[in-house]
Amino acid sequence: MLRRNVTAVLLLVFCCLALPVAAQAACTASGTWVNNPDLPNQIPAGGGLCPFFQFSWESFLALVEPSGKKTGQLVFETYMTTDGLFPANGGQPLAWGKSPWPMVLGGITKQAGSDFDLYAQNGNEVQFDMSVNQPMYNYITQNALYNQNCFNAGSSNIHMPPASNVPPSANESMELKTAWLPMTKCDSSKYHCVIAKVNGQATQVALIGIHIVQKLPNHEEWIWSTFEHVANAPQCTPVSSPPTGYSGWNFFNSSFVAAGQDCTPCPNPEDPTGTEDPGDTACNPATQCNVYTGANNEPNICRVADVLDDVNQLNSSVWSQLPSNSVWKNYMLVGTLWFNPGMTSPTAPTSPVLAGSTGLSNAVMETFTQNSPDGSGGITQGNCFNCHTSAFKTDNPSSPETSGHADFSHIFGRIQQTSTITCPPLTQTSHGDVLAPAPVSSHK
Repeated sequence: MLRRNVTAVLLLVFCCLALPVAAQAACTASGTWVNNPDLPNQIPAGGGLCPFFQFSWESFLALVEPSGKKTGQLVFETYMTTDGLFPANGGQPLAWGKSPWPMVLGGITKQAGSDFDLYAQNGNEVQFDMSVNQPMYNYITQNALYNQNCFNAGSSNIHMPPASNVPPSANESMELKTAWLPMTKCDSSKYHCVIAKVNGQATQVALIGIHIVQKLPNHEEWIWSTFEHVANAPQCTPVSSPPTGYSGWNFFNSSFVAAGQDCTPCPNPEDPTGTEDPGDTACNPATQCNVYTGANNEPNICRVADVLDDVNQLNSSVWSQLPSNSVWKNYMLVGTLWFNPGMTSPTAPTSPVLAGSTGLSNAVMETFTQNSPDGSGGITQGNCFNCHTSAFKTDNPSSPETSGHADFSHIFGRIQQTSTITCPPLTQTSHGDVLAPAPVSSHK
């Protein structure tokens, strides 16, 4: 019986090997994303990773549409910033629709996770901003989570909408983080340019990166997407030439590592020789990217994690459908990350694993945490959940990186109001357990 079963299995294997392999469906964009952009409220139909990447690009194109305001803002620029949600004077949040404009920058320059500043090759310091959409704003304000005491009282139960029993709707929470580079002259044909107040001074800034984090009823771990400007930095292996139309990279000096060569980032920019921490790798100009150049110690940075084939294919498809003069041809999806299976309330998946771009990071937002020493002389790649996976314990607004995070979000580290008030009962508290997912290999 055993021999017969083995023979049958072998015959089945040989038969399968003889069958032609079906070509994988192309990961392409829909023309409606360009002609009639709208925020999606569910993952498109289809198997594999591509539908999640399509969800990301469709969301991005809807967010960068003109808002219709006389100020000329795009949709994402009308979302409530953390400066308006958590005023520096400890006062009440601004009313929805009253988010500060022109955009106010200068308050966030250190990167989450590393607490390091980032300077471009032009010597200017990258500025960051955070904002939330109206459903998330409503949840925070209705529950007085802008107040430290109310937040601490409810942080173990904070649960942004929607709940898992809510059908797809426009009720999904969304949180954005953007990166901006001050420029003497911002070329609006290549960058989305705005005039912002940087440390009180009117300054031209260019959008160079954006995180889009969205919650769906069946993905309450949120779906994490990140976009970058194409001229930010090359892949580390191998280093490539700047994109057509650009004379150089914003954050990389090609004279140190020539195109076609491989380079390895130094994990710790405060220890470029690798002598202070034995786990760090020495920064040798011939092979390492984080060689410091210029008066402000501008590092050469490169992108560590590979961009997946589906993402590259979809980027090209989107660009081909955009108008020839669209500035958004200069922006690329780096990747998307989520749990497989998705996290739902009240019961979390029993064995979630990371899916999609499992080494996801943004070269200008997680510059120094794209990788880290693994303790044995090697390097482990980081991703969003390295910092955002949480046990939902009480956060400490004065030290958000060393404490728990409510519903995977870091924005409560911006709380300014500490007065004693009567805290309302949380309007929505059902949330499943959070499990630390085991990473899986990236799909190609």
